[in-house]
Amino acid sequence: MRDTAGKLEDELTDVLAGEIILLETKPEETLDTTLSSLKTLTSGESPGIILTSTRPYSKLIKLCRENNINTEHLSFIDTIMMSVGVPEKNAEETTAVIYVSSTSALTEISLALDKKCSNLGEGGFLFIDSLTTLLIHNSPVALTRFIHYTLTRLRVRDMGALLTTMEEGIDSKTRAEIVTLCDKTVIL
Repeated sequence: MRDTAGKLEDELTDVLAGEIILLETKPEETLDTTLSSLKTLTSGESPGIILTSTRPYSKLIKLCRENNINTEHLSFIDTIMMSVGVPEKNAEETTAVIYVSSTSALTEISLALDKKCSNLGEGGFLFIDSLTTLLIHNSPVALTRFIHYTLTRLRVRDMGALLTTMEEGIDSKTRAEIVTLCDKTVIL
């Protein structure tokens, strides 16, 4: 995890300054990149929102704790638990997480993001753990519209964002549209 963290640290300080970055990584490095990114983004007091579509909240929070990642100022939107049939009443109860019905429920995800953003005020960041996974469950057009809407809302709130994807995990047209919405693209 240290090598990835070293490469990312300089780039990720821009997220905390309000920039929006698309981060492309190799599939086998996705977890390490996620953890390294979170460790860097949470090293200060900046509040953040994690939109998780690859791991349920309970597993992600456990990984954060195992890797000494500060979760005190983090909120989560979990798109997995409800989609695999785990009733919300059985999910871990905490105000830190909102469970949405599925990864394809983009309107519901947008509403959850708005709620979490309004709790943060201005500043902070959004971390989307996998555009690739979101694209599995949504059409390219729907995902691009969702990303455009989300990033516009973040810019109005002076929030930064880190959007992660696997290299070659998104078709070239969708990637080009998302790249134009970001301030920078980082390829690991």
